Amino acid sequence: MRLFYLFSIFFILVGCSSRGVEYVMPTPQMRDHGVYSSKIGVAEVKIPHYLNSDKILVQKGTELYTIDAHFATIPSKLLTQNAIVALKRSLNTADVFLYPWDFQSKKGVIVTITLDNFIYKDGYAIVAGSYYIKNTKGTMLLERNFRYKKACNANSKDIVVTLSNLFNRVLEDVAANIARR
Repeated sequence: MRLFYLFSIFFILVGCSSRGVEYVMPTPQMRDHGVYSSKIGVAEVKIPHYLNSDKILVQKGTELYTIDAHFATIPSKLLTQNAIVALKRSLNTADVFLYPWDFQSKKGVIVTITLDNFIYKDGYAIVAGSYYIKNTKGTMLLERNFRYKKACNANSKDIVVTLSNLFNRVLEDVAANIARR
């Protein structure tokens, strides 16, 4: 009977063990775009539904399949956090917050990023979508579509790193456009 309990405990512990490798997005390396003195709100990044399942969508010709990419947390939260960190660094300001935020400032901008594709296709990592920059009154200041792609290896680690670097290019463009305001 003791042996049964020992095996039961062993299997419970093995079943509760970690999933192995988990991915975070690399810290964005951003250029300095000067000091932005108003507040910046970053809405949670909107992602394709397939990213919510810890999978990366892979397309080879007309065939679609997924590969495991266990993210440390929900990918939309990882991407949103990277956007906040990147804009703080690039625009030399601590006034970058998750939107909606509660403040009475009449100055500032709100950034919304929507990803339509975050995919590995035929040897290339592809990040495509759009972003919007509005003032705090809701007036559209800038609307831009983007599509970046870069060749990479077909393993999970390389795909995640390359997709993250492509997303950082989007953040670089957002920061440059905010700095011009």
